[in-house]
Amino acid sequence: MTNEETNKIIRKAFRINDDDVSPLANHRFRSTRVDLAKLFNTLGYKIGAEIGVASGRHSIQLFREIDGLKLICVDPWKEHDGVTAVSQTRIDKGYNACIDRLKDCNVEYMRMSSVEASEKIKNNSLDFVYIDAGHDFDNHLRDIITWSPKVREGGIVSGRNYHKYHRNGAMAAVNVYTRNHMINEWYVTSHRGKDPYPSWFWVKGEDSEYG
Repeated sequence: MTNEETNKIIRKAFRINDDDVSPLANHRFRSTRVDLAKLFNTLGYKIGAEIGVASGRHSIQLFREIDGLKLICVDPWKEHDGVTAVSQTRIDKGYNACIDRLKDCNVEYMRMSSVEASEKIKNNSLDFVYIDAGHDFDNHLRDIITWSPKVREGGIVSGRNYHKYHRNGAMAAVNVYTRNHMINEWYVTSHRGKDPYPSWFWVKGEDSEYG
């Protein structure tokens, strides 16, 4: 399947008009990241990575929607300050909940930093990546830069938090990356849906190490 064909499938699934410009979204269709997972299944994706897993609530959604999925779960599960400070006690509770939630799923856990994990993953080996870790500008941009090469041509690079709120830099990071890598066709889920933190995504370009 060519990238043009993949983008046509995305436009149809997310009800994007032909004359819309990026970031492409139809807010009359109240899409969420569950719709993104359904898209992955439609496209036949089987191998993905989630960066920033916490208690695994999104991970299990991916398994519910994607047939035959193998998911690499990357998270240090370690106390941090970040945009919102989280205690180690709360993080450990989330980690244990994740292990229990995904106990019957095909999961590879990588309990380490995003950068450390990326060094162990071959370039062009993933069908998709979903980035939901550090939401400040530096960390979100770093994760996009680090994980985009891991996705194969025709796969999807995606993540969460394309919206504005105090200390969130994800929107700015995505804007900078797409502009500088000349990614002219990319998408966001609706900010009017059940998920108040829209997801962003694009098809990795042909002959591109990055976008």
